[in-house]
Amino acid sequence: MKVKRNDTCHCGSDKKFKDCHGKKNVINPWKKYGMFTIVFVILAWFLNDLFFQDRKTMSSAPPGKVWSEEHGHYHDINTNQTSFPPVNS
Repeated sequence: MKVKRNDTCHCGSDKKFKDCHGKKNVINPWKKYGMFTIVFVILAWFLNDLFFQDRKTMSSAPPGKVWSEEHGHYHDINTNQTSFPPVNS
């Protein structure tokens, strides 16, 4: 026989089933805190990347590279360029 919502609970607590073991959609508070923490970390990571990305790329070029504002990426520094003597006319 199925226990109805307003019957006494089967555990012997003298409470109605709906107030004892019959509660639905009860979310564990630790689950809430965990989800909040995950959302906070992702949001903080996104905002950090959004606001501090320009400072990172401008100040920390890899060795042998130079940042190109026009193209938005690094270019190699040409150290093997031959210099031509000035032409006298």
